[in-house]
Amino acid sequence: MPDSAARKNQRLRDRIAVLDNELACTRQTFIDAIPIAIGILDDQCRFLAVNQTLAAIHGIAPAEHDGRTASEMVPFLVDMVQESVTPVLRTRTAICEQELSSGNPPSAPPSRGLVPRLLPAAIARSLPWS
Repeated sequence: MPDSAARKNQRLRDRIAVLDNELACTRQTFIDAIPIAIGILDDQCRFLAVNQTLAAIHGIAPAEHDGRTASEMVPFLVDMVQESVTPVLRTRTAICEQELSSGNPPSAPPSRGLVPRLLPAAIARSLPWS
């Protein structure tokens, strides 16, 4: 007896969930291997992923960033993040070689200059089968 459409759809959803999890693990492994600070933010300045290098700068574990906003995680940097990310989101163009001055948490060394590379990325918000 052939599977019903509902069963096929459920198997497809289950497989997509597995692949989505594998992709997230691969992405995290990739960014953790890079020795520069990397953070992936959505259009609401929520962290989707950070690597160990950026987490060390923030003084907060990578997993604690997930889904939290920049203002929640690094309030001393939120103005800089929003001023930098907004034009990238608005124009969909990269910002490179623009030095920014960071604030610091109380436990950090004196303020330092940052040269972020801010790149727009298209991320699907929903899939037709969700």
